[in-house]
Amino acid sequence: MALAAGCVPIGHRHAAAHDQAAAHEWSRYLVGKTAEAEAGLVAMRDDEEAKFLLANIALAHGAHDRAASLTAELRGRHPEDVELQILEQLVRRREEHPAESWLDSYGEAWRALSRPALPSVWAASGWVTFREPPVPEATRRAVKGTPLQLLVDWGPCIREKRSDRVGAMVREPLPPDLRVLALRCVQYHHPEKGMDALCKKLEDQVALDFPESVEVGLPALADDLDGDGPLPPRALDRLQRLLSRPVFSLPRGRLYESYRERLQAAGLPQPEVRALFAVDFADFDFSVALLRHPLVRTMRAGDPDTSIRAAALSEQLAHSLLRDRRALSWLQAVPFEWGAGRAGDGAAQERAVTIRDFMRKLIPDASSAATTALAWPIPSLNQEVADAEGTDEIGLLARLAGEEIPPAILRHFIITEPPPAG
Repeated sequence: MALAAGCVPIGHRHAAAHDQAAAHEWSRYLVGKTAEAEAGLVAMRDDEEAKFLLANIALAHGAHDRAASLTAELRGRHPEDVELQILEQLVRRREEHPAESWLDSYGEAWRALSRPALPSVWAASGWVTFREPPVPEATRRAVKGTPLQLLVDWGPCIREKRSDRVGAMVREPLPPDLRVLALRCVQYHHPEKGMDALCKKLEDQVALDFPESVEVGLPALADDLDGDGPLPPRALDRLQRLLSRPVFSLPRGRLYESYRERLQAAGLPQPEVRALFAVDFADFDFSVALLRHPLVRTMRAGDPDTSIRAAALSEQLAHSLLRDRRALSWLQAVPFEWGAGRAGDGAAQERAVTIRDFMRKLIPDASSAATTALAWPIPSLNQEVADAEGTDEIGLLARLAGEEIPPAILRHFIITEPPPAG
């Protein structure tokens, strides 16, 4: 993830030197040197990667004939290549619907091919792959030693081996959004010697910064959740108060928008893509697992009243996970709904099946398509995908797949639909 704070497509069945040359020209294109980059790609003559980039540049600028010509040439050489088939469909779609959003055009192109599986963008064997464009040296120097370094260039914090130097990187005062990144950085190194106190201090402050999140309150419940028996009434009381908060995770959309604004102000290319990967770094996806076993053992081993109460809390937890509108959160909600169902709530079991079946329509195909779109060499498409995923991942995947979120889920959990794009 730390390597994917920007996107650059690199070579397809080419020598490494050609791959690097095309990647270099695309990096120049992203930082605004568009004329020089295009000239450099044209000078590469018969290089296929250069032609692929030029086809997408032409398409982005509305030069449909040139984009179609370059795409047809590449399709003739690689007739079975699915990414080139998507490009061909995308050229056709943009010519017919030039005012359509790039995200919708891409989704139509992908679905026109019957939602094919796509190559991983994390490998260098396809036309589209991620690579981090370098942070300009002037920007790196300007943010060094400031809170903004955690957002612009968190790599040194991850690579640092000495706890005293990590502590220097994450020192207060920090604004709440950057304090989250500081906490994740320290948690990455925890429990190394000397990091316990700093981790606890940051956890406590983040819990105060984001009182609407269940996740940030979990460390304070750790002792209550330990043990092998059912949770005692006192622990259930504390857990019930915690689960009354509206969402499980940190406010992803708010963090994304804050990171995007900071990166835009710093003048970095592709601030939307960088902000999305920063908010992914800020996530702690598996904290929900801390609650699974305590609730299950309480439903199974507690007295009838305690088991019913634990089942209700299991359903309440599923509710907060669904409000996150993230794919992983919705997947994690299924076993908690199922647990409530096994305790006698038939409606919860039906909801578990509905959520599971819906997510099977999105994962892995639509998720893979979204990741490829984020790396596709059309910056406007990257921006739309990052904005959508950063604020409502479920909505993005459903939009790409052409699926509607089941009304029964929306009604039961009173989840507000986001406003239409554009």
